[in-house]
Amino acid sequence: MTELTITIQVYEDAAHLERLLHSIEDSPLLRNCQVLIVNNSYNQQPRKEVNYIAESSNLISIKCFDASSWAHVRDLVSSRISKPAEYWISKLCLGNPGWSAHHGRMIGMLLTRIFFPEALRTLHLDADIVIPYDLNLKLDELPPFTCFGLSGCPDLSRLEWIEFAALSGLPPTKFNATRYVEKLRCSLKDTEIDAIFDHYTDLCGCLEDNNLPHIKLPTREEFHGATYLLDPKLFVTAPYGEWYDNDWTFFIMNDRTCPSRSFLQESLLHLSRRKKILLTDELQLEEVGKLLHFAALDTGSNTERLRRATIHRQSELERVRLALIEAEGELSQRFGESKSSNLLNAVINLEAAIGQLETESLLMQLDRFSLACVHWPEVLSAADEISITKHDD
Repeated sequence: MTELTITIQVYEDAAHLERLLHSIEDSPLLRNCQVLIVNNSYNQQPRKEVNYIAESSNLISIKCFDASSWAHVRDLVSSRISKPAEYWISKLCLGNPGWSAHHGRMIGMLLTRIFFPEALRTLHLDADIVIPYDLNLKLDELPPFTCFGLSGCPDLSRLEWIEFAALSGLPPTKFNATRYVEKLRCSLKDTEIDAIFDHYTDLCGCLEDNNLPHIKLPTREEFHGATYLLDPKLFVTAPYGEWYDNDWTFFIMNDRTCPSRSFLQESLLHLSRRKKILLTDELQLEEVGKLLHFAALDTGSNTERLRRATIHRQSELERVRLALIEAEGELSQRFGESKSSNLLNAVINLEAAIGQLETESLLMQLDRFSLACVHWPEVLSAADEISITKHDD
C-alpha cells in the first residue's frame, strides 16, 4: 500500500509551484511520494508554465491535470453515473475565469481517488506552501484528518486582515484571545506584525523577497484547505460549496465521517503573494462566501437561514468597524491617514453591500449545493470504479 501521496492546487502560479516542488524534492520524507497537480489556471500562458514546471520536475512520479486532461477523466466518470449526476459533473471544470477554487478542490479529490486508490493518506497543498526539510510525520499515529500549523503568512480573508490591522493598533489587554485574529495580535511582537503587513499585504511598503520572515504563528484550530492530511476514502457526504470558505463548509459538513482529527503544532511555511486588501469585488466575494457558509451549516428554510446568516455577517462587520474607529490614531501612524481612512470606508461599504444582497441569487447557490450533496457520493463511487491501469495517460 502507498502510504503517502501529495495533491497540489495551482492557479496561475508557476513560480510558487516550482518553489514548492523543490522543497518536496529536498524533503527526505516526501521526495519519493507520488504527486498530482491540479492546474486550475485560466490564462493560457500561466497554464503552459505550470504544465512545464510539472514536466520538468525531478520527482519520480508526477501527474499534472489541466482543463483538457481533466475533461478526458470527467468523461470516464460521467459514463458511470446517472443523468442528473452527469449533468452536475459536466459543470465541474478547470480553468474557469474568475474565482473557482471549489472546482479545483473537488477535482483534486476525484483524481486522488482515481490515481492513488491505495493511498493511506494524501497531503493536500496549495501552491504557496513550502515544505520544511525536517518535516517528520508518523502516519500510523495520526487520525484520518490532520491540519498543519503555518509559519510565515497568516491564512486570512481580507476582512480578517483588516481586523488584524485594527487590533494591531490596540493593546493586547483588550482581548481574551479566543478568536484567531486576537491570538495573532496577542502572540506576535509589534516588529513581527509590522513585518507581516510589509511582506504580505499592500498596506505597507514592500520588503525584499529574500528577507521574507519565517514567523511562527499560533495554531489556527479551524478547518482550512491550504494544507491538510487526509485519508482519501473519507468525506463522502458533501462536496465543496461554490463560495469562499468552501473548505470550512466541506470539513464541517463531513464531520460525521471523520470523528477523529488533530491540529499539528508542526508548521509548514506559507509564503503567499502580496495580497491587495481593499479590492471591493474580492472583499464582497469573500464576505458573501462567509454568509453562505454560515447559512449552509444552519437549519430551517433557506430563506430563514439566509436571514440569520446576514445578521451574523453584519454583526461581524460592525465589530471590525468599531475596532477601526477605536484604533484610528495608531492606524494613521502605522499605515498613513489615507489608508487608515480607506480601511474604515471599505468596511462601511461592505456593511451596506451585505444589507442589499439579492436573495434570489443566494438561494440559487444554496439549492445548487443541496443538489451537489445528492450527487457527490455517486460521483465518488464512480471515480473509485475507474481502472487507472487502462486509462493512465
